[in-house]
Amino acid sequence: MPQERNRNLSLVRIIACMAVVLLHTANLAMAFFEPQETVRIITACMRNLMLWSVPCFVMVTGALLLDPEREISYKKLFGKYIGRIVTVLLVFTLIYRLTDCLIDKTPVGADFITGYLSDIVFGTSWSHVWYLYLIIAIYLLLPFSRMIASGSDAKDMRYLVIVLIIFQSLATLVSDITGKELAFYICVSTVFPIFLFAGYGIIKGQIRIPKIICIIAMVISIAGIVIISIKATQLQSPMLGLIVTSYHFILTVILSIAVFIIINGIKSKSGKESGRIFRSLDGATFGIYLVHMIVLNIIYKVLAFDPYTIGVYIIPVIALVTFVISWGIVAALRLIPFVRKLL
Repeated sequence: MPQERNRNLSLVRIIACMAVVLLHTANLAMAFFEPQETVRIITACMRNLMLWSVPCFVMVTGALLLDPEREISYKKLFGKYIGRIVTVLLVFTLIYRLTDCLIDKTPVGADFITGYLSDIVFGTSWSHVWYLYLIIAIYLLLPFSRMIASGSDAKDMRYLVIVLIIFQSLATLVSDITGKELAFYICVSTVFPIFLFAGYGIIKGQIRIPKIICIIAMVISIAGIVIISIKATQLQSPMLGLIVTSYHFILTVILSIAVFIIINGIKSKSGKESGRIFRSLDGATFGIYLVHMIVLNIIYKVLAFDPYTIGVYIIPVIALVTFVISWGIVAALRLIPFVRKLL
């Protein structure tokens, strides 16, 4: 039977997608142009405060795909889930390489195919493509993650998330600061299982954190991220810069979980028209993630629009315009049956 759509998880996806666009809008602005120190600090804060967006996407994945009531056979896993992402990876890596050729006005030479294959194998395409590799990795281990989730009670799930936070966030922070690897470790090489299992545990009610605690945690995390972002820019400190821009940074982990819980707790009702728009946005979030970087490259590189000539406040406006344009492109592309299955 088809799963009933969880409106709150859809809301998380939509808001997280908007945050991702703002994150990349700010990041590319700093990469392509030379802002003064104060403006660079504001832009860096804007970027770093949006890092919760990708973890929230992963938490939505955990909430949906770890649910034992959802049947996922190996055939469905490879045919529907992994096959889709691999196809998207192959298609959009090609699109991004062709876009570079068009923007930079370089010919498609004999090394185009070797460069394209290298992009796929070594992940040297556009920076945001790393997320596709992350999703493939999550899907490959999904059968075993589902076993853990289905066989865990609330106490087990809380234990798992806490252990992962300690070793994949706090321990990594110590290593970043000291430059030395801790002797203690667990056999998990990335921070993202925290969010996968946390998303499931929160939706199933196994992990409960009062809203007021989440709000306090958000305020403290935001303040800490802003302070470190300022210091990283002022001191031009690679260490602080690495810490505050990492998804394993403990304040980003806390902020991500708090944002997910707060958005998931929103109670809302939708009318017929707003519901249609909401469903369109929800269905387009993955496509917007893929398309928005092309739009940003056109704005920044083709049109050579320097946001700092107007003011740093224009960056959120650019992000909003990029989001809307990308949504329109994806909505049009989704009218094509085959493309709709990918996006």
